[in-house]
Amino acid sequence: MKKYKLYLFAALLGMMFTACEYEFIPADEIPDIPTDEPVSFGTDILPIFSSGSPQCIQCHKPGSQAPDLTEANAYQSLKGSKYIDEANPEQSYIITHVGPDSNSHTQRHLSAADVEYIRVWVEQGAENN
Repeated sequence: MKKYKLYLFAALLGMMFTACEYEFIPADEIPDIPTDEPVSFGTDILPIFSSGSPQCIQCHKPGSQAPDLTEANAYQSLKGSKYIDEANPEQSYIITHVGPDSNSHTQRHLSAADVEYIRVWVEQGAENN
């Protein structure tokens, strides 16, 4: 009986050490966005607000939480306001408030890739293109 328990213990111990496998998942990689190619508000920036979970537009819509990030109103809500700082794109409120390291927004954080697209867009003049 003691031998049986010893074999069972050894088998369980062996399974514990061989069954567990740690799979490294890389952090969100920041894409290399060529600054000589324009980042499009309609193609690159606007989809950020309607993708992910939860979607930004679930709360940021007409008659709700500012800024209105719906397709019809997003550009006007962001441009010329406290959300975009063209002099210091990295300090734009839209980046610092919902960036991956932000503690001030409780619903959704943008990925590092999304933040990079927004930063380059602001750096390029935050055009409605």
